[in-house]
Amino acid sequence: MRAVRVHGPGDLRVERVAVPVPGAGDVLVRVRAVGICTTDRKLAARGTPGTDPRILGHEIVGEIVVAGGGGASVRVAVAPNVGEGTCRWCEAGATNYCAEFRAFGIHLDGGMAEYLLVPRHAAAAGHLIPLPESIDDERSALLEPLACCVEGLTASGLRAGENVLVVGAGAMGRLHVAAALALGAGRVVVIGRNAERLEHARALGAAVVIDEAADDAEGVASQVLAATGGDGVDVAAVTVGDARAIEAAIAMLATGGRLNVFAGVPAGARLSIDPNPLHYRHRTVLGTTGASLPTFRTTLALLAAGRVSLDGMVSATFVFERAVDAFEAAARSEHARVLLVPEEGA
Repeated sequence: MRAVRVHGPGDLRVERVAVPVPGAGDVLVRVRAVGICTTDRKLAARGTPGTDPRILGHEIVGEIVVAGGGGASVRVAVAPNVGEGTCRWCEAGATNYCAEFRAFGIHLDGGMAEYLLVPRHAAAAGHLIPLPESIDDERSALLEPLACCVEGLTASGLRAGENVLVVGAGAMGRLHVAAALALGAGRVVVIGRNAERLEHARALGAAVVIDEAADDAEGVASQVLAATGGDGVDVAAVTVGDARAIEAAIAMLATGGRLNVFAGVPAGARLSIDPNPLHYRHRTVLGTTGASLPTFRTTLALLAAGRVSLDGMVSATFVFERAVDAFEAAARSEHARVLLVPEEGA
């Protein structure tokens, strides 16, 4: 089968490898589409934390191959973070918080191949999410990153009608806009540096977009306060890996506001904050990564109910043979999410 594998830092190849052979209880999935996210691009540039070569890809849509080669049956998305199965997090379905989790496309071979092997314990734990026919492959490929946004907003205690600030207008920032509105947010304010991305955020439902590149920090903060009647935002999600952005967003929280550190920051980064506003204004700072199995199901229900606007989120599709071109495209600012598919029309 064709597979997109990283062999080490900067060494991404499209090559032919053996189709994985499932053992008892394992599930073989024929891949239909897989997204390229920032994590994939980092792994392609730096190599994986495990043993290279590794097949990349964790935003996966496919169909279960019937035993014996009898065709395809259930169309599924794949929840990529597989826990060890016995800790308190795994028992709650929060495998993304398991201390020993292993992820498809990082520690396990992922979905940038014609077939994906899902080990028995992952299949039994519910990592294959059946998809309704009403959700096409393109939107289904966004289920995993969208679920990560829903996880963060839910952990932040977002309530209907509350104002939300999204820092960053990249793909994950814009998915936060869609997720927040689907969960009942009031006004969504987005801070970004790219005019086209900000206009797309507005098209997805953001009430206010602020071009950080066109104003200073004080002016940006003033605009956020003005957009919320002077109160500040109830929930903020920082989707860029910048400690200064986190510090600035904390100052924009309302009394009782909650901030989610959604993106990782460079190693060694530190925050410098005044703890008194946390105390006197009851602010909370938390972080999330990935999405739990219950959150996948919640997010799928939102998609199936038509509550999530994803227009324009998939900006390009490439076949596996052009994976190197696809990774280069995914790094350009005009793209939101780039997909890989096995072949044209797949």
